[in-house]
Amino acid sequence: MDKTELLREMRGAHAPIAAAVAAVAADELLAVPPGMDPWTRKDVVAHLEFWHRYAAALLRGLRTGVDPDPDGAGDDIQGTNALAREADRERSVEDVRSGFAASFEALAAAVQEASEHELFDAGVQPWASGTAADEILANTSAHYAKHAPHLGVALRDRAGALRAMRNTHASIAAAAALPDEALLAAAPGMPGWTRRDVLAHVEWWNRHSTAVLRGLRTGMDPYPDTGEPWDIDAHNARVLAESRGRPAADVRAGEAASFEELAAAVEAATDHELFDAGVQPWLEGTAVAIVAGDTWDHYPEHVPHLAAG
Repeated sequence: MDKTELLREMRGAHAPIAAAVAAVAADELLAVPPGMDPWTRKDVVAHLEFWHRYAAALLRGLRTGVDPDPDGAGDDIQGTNALAREADRERSVEDVRSGFAASFEALAAAVQEASEHELFDAGVQPWASGTAADEILANTSAHYAKHAPHLGVALRDRAGALRAMRNTHASIAAAAALPDEALLAAAPGMPGWTRRDVLAHVEWWNRHSTAVLRGLRTGMDPYPDTGEPWDIDAHNARVLAESRGRPAADVRAGEAASFEELAAAVEAATDHELFDAGVQPWLEGTAVAIVAGDTWDHYPEHVPHLAAG
């Protein structure tokens, strides 16, 4: 990928989202879409705007050498999203519409001004993990795919989904190539975890999406309701405990295999299975939203935890 291709992907993914933001009536923007309670559609648009501005600030920081996020707000996704939503709560619908459009153009301009080195090389600044291009795609095309259903946009772009998966997975694969001793060392920013543990965690969630896609075809719920409240932190702790005894090489190979199995499952799924809601009564939302949450929305969260020290 070069700068021209990056801008083309950004603009192509942005176009249907921008059309929806411009077309939705004000009262609909103030309504709560399925799956986002208590967020309104206006909150979703302001959220997309925030992450446009975050990516643009990152690019400026790569050029100036000043870390735009010295407190690591971008590592605490849930906390940052909650604070940003609260800050935007009183903004008018029209202010959010115009801010969304302006923030995208500001990001596109920052990409245009950036050098290929700043966009595509890792380690441009000591505080930067992965590449700027990965961060930009995570905050544009990959992010739009996650929130498109909340804005009434039916994205049926299998090639785009696979591209988002592979683009964002590249940094995970690069980190997985670290020597065994580096994988067994402490993960930056994740007390009590090693890089191997983080990689095993990523592997589990890859397999989660694959199991969901297979279940849609067979009709079998791969994760039937046990009647217990879902606690993602407790679940991740169980996965952590179960993976603790695995050799680094086994986790490295397992994560790579799980990603390729998921990519093959996405390729094999029908458009109905991948993009339509209600395919099976046990699935809330769409399969592509599950895949997004487990891959291109998930991988950037853990790139800093896998970074070589």
